[in-house]
Amino acid sequence: MLRCQFIRRLLFIMKLSVSRSLDSIVLSIFFVLSAVFVSLFAFMPQSVSAAAVTLTSVTATSTPAYTNTGLATTTRAKTGDTVQYQLTLGGTPLIAPEINIFGMGSTTMSGATTAWYYSTTTASNWTESTVTFMISVGGTAGDATTTVTHADLTGTNVTFDKTGPTLVSSVWTDTDASTQFSATDVLVFTFSETMATTTLTGVDLATALALTNSHIFSTTTTPTWNAAGNVLTVTLGAGTTITGADTVDTTSSVKDAIGNADATAAPVALGDTTAPAAPTGLTSTVFHGSVSVTLASTGSSQIRYTTDSTAPTCSTGTAYSSAITVNSSITLKAVGCDEAGNLSSVVTAVYSPATGGNDASVSTAQAVVNLGSAANFAILAKSGISTTGATSVTGDIGVSPVDSTALTGFGLVADATNVFSKSSLVSGNVYAANYAVPSPATMTTAINDMQIAYTNAAGRTSPYATELGAGNIGGMTLGAGLYKWS
Repeated sequence: MLRCQFIRRLLFIMKLSVSRSLDSIVLSIFFVLSAVFVSLFAFMPQSVSAAAVTLTSVTATSTPAYTNTGLATTTRAKTGDTVQYQLTLGGTPLIAPEINIFGMGSTTMSGATTAWYYSTTTASNWTESTVTFMISVGGTAGDATTTVTHADLTGTNVTFDKTGPTLVSSVWTDTDASTQFSATDVLVFTFSETMATTTLTGVDLATALALTNSHIFSTTTTPTWNAAGNVLTVTLGAGTTITGADTVDTTSSVKDAIGNADATAAPVALGDTTAPAAPTGLTSTVFHGSVSVTLASTGSSQIRYTTDSTAPTCSTGTAYSSAITVNSSITLKAVGCDEAGNLSSVVTAVYSPATGGNDASVSTAQAVVNLGSAANFAILAKSGISTTGATSVTGDIGVSPVDSTALTGFGLVADATNVFSKSSLVSGNVYAANYAVPSPATMTTAINDMQIAYTNAAGRTSPYATELGAGNIGGMTLGAGLYKWS
């Protein structure tokens, strides 16, 4: 029994010794491995776990599905067009970059190492604006991110455009100042954006612009565009039949640079804002019997007039068709109107029949007054002639018995012979009693003839008018006849 207990104790002691020896061995191995790891780590080269990839460039371009042979663009896109993004990096990311357009979800870009790209087709639900995007680029170790947006673009961004162009204005330049459309005149059409310039050519210009009234543009003149492709200049050329009443309403065949069809809402006038010339042929007149008034207006398609002192317009008054016969006292007003409704200034003239005589018998009752040599002068006076305002005299003037000092305001320049003087205000010659021979005798004879003629006229009865204009006859045209003032 004692032997058995001894043996059991001995075995326990041995077991305990073995267990402690194993623990020591495991602990020793752990310390050795730790030392080796620390040593290896100390001799390894250091690296940054969050290595970001740098951006070299990012570009955006569009490829419109519409083929525009003139002024094609790579910076605008419409629905159904292709937009491409090219990303160039300064290093190789651990994973492929992802792009998110308009915040509609991320998509992995194609490519490898430092060159990546993405291509997509535009959709109608895209926002009409500059195409915004964000590209996420992971680091070389995958735990650092570089963010690239449209603000980092190299070059111009792409603009999504799904609205058709519009014709903003039409402006006419009246090159020859005729106030009418003519071959040398120019029309300038301005559109809201860059156009597909080949959709508007000389051959089909009238059709594409839907020119009204079956009128046409000349096919001999090639329209020209400005560098931006939004302003079309057309020299009308021979054969153009347009008028100021015409309009244009661009058709769907007219497109912008990416193929959006025209969206002009209403017809546009051709830009005729030039008023025609004021009518001619109206002059305030005192007449005997009747007077015929013939009107004309350059650039007008019609002339309208009134005889009741009211101002005519393009829709009121009487349309002029032939000479107007006036046989009573009227105030005649007239305007010119063109096809576009532009109105000239109003011209007014007062027509008054002469009073105090019998118009039916005057032509035989009143013989012509013989003026003698006084008829050689436009103005002839005994005491002097003065001018203080705007003056223009057609013919000769003269004074006698006063000398040339009684001619004031004319700026006289004596002729080398001193027989007469000249003045910028007088188309003829100026004579005076003190000028060289034969002027003194000539002036004396003329004055005598004038006095004889005056005596003859003053002794006549039944004048055509008395106290006409209260003595102020400026602006009047007086018919031949006898007029008296007290």
